[in-house]
Amino acid sequence: VVVTKLDRLTRSLRDLLSIYEDLLEPNDCNFVAIRDGINTCDPLAKMIMPFLAIIGQIERQNTSERVRIVRQHIVNQGGHYGKVPFGFVTVREGKLSRLVPCPTTHVWRERLIAWYGEGVAMTEIARRLNAAGVKPRYVTTCAEWTPLKIYDLLVRIGVHRKRNEVDSARIPDKRAA
Repeated sequence: VVVTKLDRLTRSLRDLLSIYEDLLEPNDCNFVAIRDGINTCDPLAKMIMPFLAIIGQIERQNTSERVRIVRQHIVNQGGHYGKVPFGFVTVREGKLSRLVPCPTTHVWRERLIAWYGEGVAMTEIARRLNAAGVKPRYVTTCAEWTPLKIYDLLVRIGVHRKRNEVDSARIPDKRAA
């Protein structure tokens, strides 16, 4: 098995050892990471491989932390990071993108929330939006609203709470007993 770098295969020591011990060794296969100079034909490379995997794992954790800090900084500055929710568009203000109500879809977002607040079923909300020709923000395989898309949107914006979140207060905490 040949890869350019070890971290292109995995950045997890556990995964690397599993791949090597469960897949490569039993099938008498060798592993080569070109840029890292690893070739498991050489016994020394077998010894170095776990150390490089540990370094890759540390780098993965550091990268994750840096991304989390940058995302938090963007949000703290009033910017938006990630997908643009239905009913909004982004505008550039310097280096940041900010969410602003979309002139064409924000009114439908508000109606959707109002209908839900009035007790209209998600199936009926989807039917009303489709009848009005309103398209979901992110079209995957279906360009129409479905009850599941309505549910996902309402959960994402915090209007509808999942049943397990609502009932979680009633579940006894075994640690407290």
